[in-house]
Amino acid sequence: MLIKINLLINKIKNAICIKKKYIYFNYIKYIIKILFVLKKEGYIYNFVIINNYFFFKRKIKIYLKYVNNISVINKIKLISKPSRRVYIKSINIPIIKNNYGISILTTSKGILTNKNSILHKIGGEHLFYIY
Repeated sequence: MLIKINLLINKIKNAICIKKKYIYFNYIKYIIKILFVLKKEGYIYNFVIINNYFFFKRKIKIYLKYVNNISVINKIKLISKPSRRVYIKSINIPIIKNNYGISILTTSKGILTNKNSILHKIGGEHLFYIY
C-alpha cells in the first residue's frame, strides 16, 4: 500500500514541476480515500474515475489545483516508508506550518487529517504531510 502512495506522491510532484493540469493513476480504493481527503482540504481540484476500453481497466484522473498559475501544493513529503513505518499517538500528532498544512494518517476510523485525528483523540500511521 505504501508503495502505491509513494508512486502517487511522486506523480503529483512531477506534474507540479511541469505544470500539468491533470494526471492519471491506477484505480485503488485506498487512493480514492486519500484523494477525497485532499479534495476536501483544497489541495486538488477534483478527481474522476474513468472506466474506458482504451485503458483496459479503471483509472483515476486527478485534476491538480493552481491559483494564478502557481500550484496550491508547495511541499509534499512521505513519512512512512515500506521499510520504516511511523506510528504516532494522538498527543504527539504534529501541527504542520501553523495549521496551514495537513498531515495524513491512517487510523482505525479510516484516513484522517491531523486535525480530525486530534478531535477524535486517535493515533495511527503517519503517511505523509502536505502544505
